[in-house]
Amino acid sequence: VYDIRLALMNPVDLGGIPMVVNGETVWMAPEFFKHAENAILFFDEFPAAPPAVQAAAYQIVLDRQIGEFKLPASCDIVAAGNRQEDKGLNYKIAPALLNRFVHLNVEHDFEAWKDWALNNNVHSDVIGFLNFRTELLFRFSQGTNTGNFPTPRSWARMSEAIKLIETDGSFTGMDNLTIFAGYVGVGTATEFQSFRKYAKTIPNARDIIEKGNMKIKLDSTEPSVIHAFCAALVNVALTNTAKKDSAGKDQPEGMEAAGNLMQYLQTKPFGNEYVTLVARDFFRSTRGQKMIPQFVSPNSKWKEVSKIIHSIMYS
Repeated sequence: VYDIRLALMNPVDLGGIPMVVNGETVWMAPEFFKHAENAILFFDEFPAAPPAVQAAAYQIVLDRQIGEFKLPASCDIVAAGNRQEDKGLNYKIAPALLNRFVHLNVEHDFEAWKDWALNNNVHSDVIGFLNFRTELLFRFSQGTNTGNFPTPRSWARMSEAIKLIETDGSFTGMDNLTIFAGYVGVGTATEFQSFRKYAKTIPNARDIIEKGNMKIKLDSTEPSVIHAFCAALVNVALTNTAKKDSAGKDQPEGMEAAGNLMQYLQTKPFGNEYVTLVARDFFRSTRGQKMIPQFVSPNSKWKEVSKIIHSIMYS
């Protein structure tokens, strides 16, 4: 995939630089054109490019060539950018060029984002909060926003900030609410900060996942607390790197932690809907998917969880 930011280019960057070869003018095509076999040319921020740069893209998009150099049939062209109603930096795109594209509006989707978040170590407090307040994954209203606002991107960036705050002592005593508001806005940050206070009251998930303590119970029916606990359980299980079990025997990385999580779910520590939530979140991760065969086998000792996995896979 060649990520081509049109807004940062001049027309000559796309059209090629003229060179004299054997007394003739030859247009030197961009380097990515020479390696376009089985590739995608991704023109990002297309509407933000000035009209002259868009015009230089005409021949690429319409004719799939620059000068005498033609793109191979295995090369695809994709463009992306904000809509006019998003009030970003947009130049009008000529109708002839617009008509050469298939137009698709991409919408945010929490379940798809959570798939990515679980596989990219997004902080469990962020995932837990958005499990509880799914509608705050993205909130943008032109004309009413002051400062920043929540988006999938800003939540991921804030997750990195939280991990830094937790590991770097120089942040001790800082006003976290102000920091969070800088990423997702004041209102959303205030809700998130309140959620984190609830999250501090939950049992230590490591005692369950790493030490196998199945007697721990959650003494709360508050939905936000349960969501925080569920997210913590999944996070600890997914980040466990142990390659030996408690008896010292070799095992797939994190297998005993996953088994402890499944065993704990069989104790029904909270309502069935939350048991399903935890199992679904774990097994939608890359690690969890690799472990599915061991949990759904006929000899699995986690039969109740096996039923949940089966319903997730085939629902």
